[in-house]
Amino acid sequence: MAKRTSLRIRPILFSSLAFFLVVLGVSTLLIHPVSGNVELIVNGDFEDDWKGWEKYSLGRGYAALDPAYPHSGQYSLSIQGTATPQSGVVYGSGVNQTVEAAGLPLDLQFSFWVKPSSSGQAAAEMKAVLTLHLMHQTLGPKILKMVYYVAWEGGAESWANVRPDEADYFLHDVGVLAWNHYQGSIRDDFENRWGASTGYSLSKIVLTLQIGVTNVARDTQYVNWDDVSLTAPQTIATTATNGASVTVATSTTSQQRQNMHLKVGDWWSMKGSYHTSATSYGSDYGTYAEDDQYAERFTVTARDSSRITVSRDFSGTWSSTATGEWEEVNEGPTNSGSWARTSIYVIDLESLIVVNATGDSDGDISPEDYVGYPAWFLVNPMDLRDGNTIQRGTWVPNDDARDSRIELTAWSVGNPQTIQIKGHDDTAWSISYTGQGLGNWYNDYDRIYSKGTVRRIWTFDSIYGIFIGISDSGDYTRDRQGSGWTEKSTDTAQIDDTNLAFSVQTTQTTSQSEYTTSTPGLYTEIWTVASTTTETVATSQDMLNQLGEKLPGGLIGLVGIIAIVVVLLAVTVTRRNRKRAPPPPTPPGETRGPTLPEDT
Repeated sequence: MAKRTSLRIRPILFSSLAFFLVVLGVSTLLIHPVSGNVELIVNGDFEDDWKGWEKYSLGRGYAALDPAYPHSGQYSLSIQGTATPQSGVVYGSGVNQTVEAAGLPLDLQFSFWVKPSSSGQAAAEMKAVLTLHLMHQTLGPKILKMVYYVAWEGGAESWANVRPDEADYFLHDVGVLAWNHYQGSIRDDFENRWGASTGYSLSKIVLTLQIGVTNVARDTQYVNWDDVSLTAPQTIATTATNGASVTVATSTTSQQRQNMHLKVGDWWSMKGSYHTSATSYGSDYGTYAEDDQYAERFTVTARDSSRITVSRDFSGTWSSTATGEWEEVNEGPTNSGSWARTSIYVIDLESLIVVNATGDSDGDISPEDYVGYPAWFLVNPMDLRDGNTIQRGTWVPNDDARDSRIELTAWSVGNPQTIQIKGHDDTAWSISYTGQGLGNWYNDYDRIYSKGTVRRIWTFDSIYGIFIGISDSGDYTRDRQGSGWTEKSTDTAQIDDTNLAFSVQTTQTTSQSEYTTSTPGLYTEIWTVASTTTETVATSQDMLNQLGEKLPGGLIGLVGIIAIVVVLLAVTVTRRNRKRAPPPPTPPGETRGPTLPEDT
């Protein structure tokens, strides 16, 4: 049972900017300072009629906009429930709002102001409910509820958290017939109830504010809500299912970027080099060295409402030298060759998990091995935060070192850096992993590989979340009673060309339809240039006509210009999720080929 011991109480304050707009009568343009966060709730201050909200009744109860008791502005929400005729009958009312937020992390802040007619143990149940529609990278979809009780039936705390899909929090020290403020972290509350939130992302959130009179009450019970807020860090564009079109913008970067998402025909390519060497001792005398030059090209070949298909063309050349016993496996003191392979990955847009894969194998590793794991060449840019961890499918050695398997492991995010792609600056993030790995070679008689430590650093861009660089190294040893060998390997690569737009462009946003048509999981977002940290929520073009009707003639031009500037500053961009991890290359004892690490 989780309990909140106190509720922060704050005096009622008027925002001077909001007050200025109310005086002018501008109800269609709402400006909320939110210090670098994006507001996901539409009309959370109930100043724009029922926009964004759907009301409902439980028996005899109703919801209304209350001009008599606002916390700020002119209105608050009042929901009421009348006295019940008998025990077991529920009378009440409520409102709900749905936020579509594909790919959104749990790093959200939830807050509201509440003024109840009763609190604590009472004859009515007053609560705010967040229904979270989640997707886990490996566990799949899940629906969980977080319930925040302002008032509850006697004994309710004793059955808190009985349901495995529900987290119950009871807000204590709530003043009756007074405005009280609550603020909390969704991530913290989630992890307090269900453990680590790593691997989870949101596809939809349903917020419900409700009152229910469940006992025979003498008087009508009611509760007022105002300034309801659910904010996300950085920039997320969302749509309330019952509201008009809305554009959200925050000043999170000094550049404007247009609405972008991977589409059919998009591609990017990389060039890299791989080097490995081995030195024997004891009866296994000799040396081996190999250098590979390779190229990779990723192309989006198909996409529908739920999946995206990406092909990978992987080709290169290799040359090797050998002495001693290594000449046998190298087929002489020198050797060289080339390869060309194509693999195709079908990826679920919501989770970015590979659902189907076909194509050429890389030695013992086939594309089908990655089915059920996150796509290794994509990450969700929302996960690229300093200090964060990303769960990825990683090749790890079996205990007997005769083979390796894919396991989900945590990769650390950090080291943001500015790089140039096609002559334009972009922020790239590194994810890193250090663990056990297998080398390239094994003995024919026991098929036990060399084993050691692998250090992987992979780079992803911050706009699309595509794989754009690698810097891997490994040190391995195979010792068998005084003889054996040691291995070293390095792998480096970086993006060298693409048709993706990384240039700074400005685009005018005309309506919500411009960016709500993107597929779930490719999370639409907004980047904007601005000199302040002001969040802007604007309705569609009709606001200009309404301004003309409401404002004195001398102010129409000024406010019209301000509204146009707000619209012009709204620029959309997209995101994407991704993941990857590396296996051992092809052992010469099996199928001869370059020892370049396979799809990881």
